[in-house]
Amino acid sequence: MEENRIRKRINFTLAENTLAKLDEMADELGSSKSKLIDIAIDNLHARFEASLQLKQNNPDK
Repeated sequence: MEENRIRKRINFTLAENTLAKLDEMADELGSSKSKLIDIAIDNLHARFEASLQLKQNNPDK
């Protein structure tokens, strides 16, 4: 149970830090935070798909 609580706290902290950084970037780039979030989600999705494809092509790794 303790490990699960720690994982949740780490995930929450990472999400907070990510949103704070996106706020900074939006200000620097003159863009909206929602547009940057969309780009970040697209990027994460592409990475996930690439990782999944690698695992399917190399099941031993």
